[in-house]
Amino acid sequence: MYKKILVFVLIISISLLTTIKVHAQNVNNFTIDSFEADYYLTKDVKDVAQLKVVEKIVAVFPDFNQNRGIERAIPREYKNNNLNLKIQNVSSLSGEDIPFTTYKSNDNTVVRIGDKNKYVHGMQTYVITYTMRDVISLEEGHDEWYWDVNGDQWRQNFGTVTARLHIPENLANKLSTSLDPKCFTGTYGGTASDCSITDVAESGGRLITVMSKRGLYPNETLTFVVGFHQGTFQAYKMDPTLLILYIALAMIVFWGPIILVSVFMYIKWRQIGKDADGRGVIVPQYCAEESMNPMLAEVILQERMSIKSISATIIHLCVSGYLKIYEIKKDKLIGSKKEYEVEIIKAPEDLSGETRKVVAMIFSNKITPGSRTNLSDMKNQLYQEVSSLNKVVYDQVTHRGYFVSNPESARNKYVVWSILLLVVGFGIAFIATPYTLPLLGLAFAGMIIIIFRNTLPSRTPKGVSSKEHLLGLEQYMKLAEADRIKYLQAPDTAERSPIDPTNPAQLVKLYEKLLPYAMLFGIEKEWVKQFASLYPEAQSPAWYSGNGTFNAVALGSALNGFNSVTVSSFTAPSSSGSSGFSGGGGFSGGGGGGGGGGGW
Repeated sequence: MYKKILVFVLIISISLLTTIKVHAQNVNNFTIDSFEADYYLTKDVKDVAQLKVVEKIVAVFPDFNQNRGIERAIPREYKNNNLNLKIQNVSSLSGEDIPFTTYKSNDNTVVRIGDKNKYVHGMQTYVITYTMRDVISLEEGHDEWYWDVNGDQWRQNFGTVTARLHIPENLANKLSTSLDPKCFTGTYGGTASDCSITDVAESGGRLITVMSKRGLYPNETLTFVVGFHQGTFQAYKMDPTLLILYIALAMIVFWGPIILVSVFMYIKWRQIGKDADGRGVIVPQYCAEESMNPMLAEVILQERMSIKSISATIIHLCVSGYLKIYEIKKDKLIGSKKEYEVEIIKAPEDLSGETRKVVAMIFSNKITPGSRTNLSDMKNQLYQEVSSLNKVVYDQVTHRGYFVSNPESARNKYVVWSILLLVVGFGIAFIATPYTLPLLGLAFAGMIIIIFRNTLPSRTPKGVSSKEHLLGLEQYMKLAEADRIKYLQAPDTAERSPIDPTNPAQLVKLYEKLLPYAMLFGIEKEWVKQFASLYPEAQSPAWYSGNGTFNAVALGSALNGFNSVTVSSFTAPSSSGSSGFSGGGGFSGGGGGGGGGGGW
């Protein structure tokens, strides 16, 4: 019996706590008893419409602690015109000031009313006073007041909605005699007229009163239209002198950062980023420089390293006798697939630091002859090592005198400034106004830094010479076969070259050594076709063991498959997900004004 009572009490307690939590979180769970708006319409000496608005909102909150007040969202624009919205005051019915803050959301100014340290309960009255200008739409044949009262972006029910348009005598005389005032109710685009509209005289002018005949549901608004004679109002135009001043200032603000950053980065490029002078003439080269490898070569050429050169380096180690590739056929449930194993043939003690690190990465630091590993099993596992390998390579090209300073460090020297300028510049774009838009020049200045940063790594005379040598090697490898033979047979080349171009075995050795660079230059398929046929019949390279008959097609296919497996091993796994961002339009209804609101 006691257990049943305990369980019952526990269930009731959990239910109460859950209910309280739900209530506490649902700050829009209240109603608007009444919404009244008084509009005082005038015009200035330039006939631009001026408007003072006094809104009286009576909200009814629950008795428990849920709300600190309300939020009122007021559009800042109407038909692409800046309304120059200015919040004057927020008070209670008795005239006592109520604290408020404002922030911008989409095309609205949101007025958050209330004390963050104080909850409100029951019926509360908020009186909001603000001003606007340029609130009249200049239509063909007439001028038009077309206004949403409460706005269609509330999630609360409204008891009554009332609007009073106060028109002074000088404007009352301009009211249209052919267009009667009209009112509408409902959601955006609705044409129902569950409302009444009256036009009576008041001291010094006319008073047009509009009132809903029923309560309004969430997302429903009261809208009314009043016509004036054409030419009664004029659109706001900035003073010509101020306009010229604004344009001049905007040009300075926009172009200033761009010009200053461009000049600064150009000076920096001249000081630290310009390469040493080279010969300026590219001469075909039949082999790479001594102690060169694909990773160093790619950085010397491109000033950065990619996974492509890591794959090429593995082939470089194979043709140099340190590694051997085994193509293995694995049966699957349907069909089969190719996998690739790599074996250490020769201890890599005499290798350079960066190539020895590649071997250590593949074999998990077990770098003794006979060690064997399956690259296919390493898919997406070695990517974390790539950054440390990059650092070693960048340090090596600097230490060996190819670059004045570490190329990666040179690129990143001003990256913080570029990010800062981009964030500030594009951040302003999301809250852009005619006055803040010129600051987008900061974002373009950030882009200029990004463009220039790639020019900051500076090659030494040795680095320029090596770059020209590599470009010459690429030029040689892209020659037709007959032209390559002629080049090797030329007197000046023959003196330097120990290769007999009529000896297939010697040509194979030369072409094998250049295979990693063919991968680097993106011509491996064409290069394989040139020398695979030079191998003795049915004999594959010493550094490669396949399953089928060896020929150019087989070697090209194997090389492509091996390259794909290598790239996947050194590439981070892809991630999936969806954006947390969601878009939406403004709060405005069919006319100007309106907007919306809610609780907080």
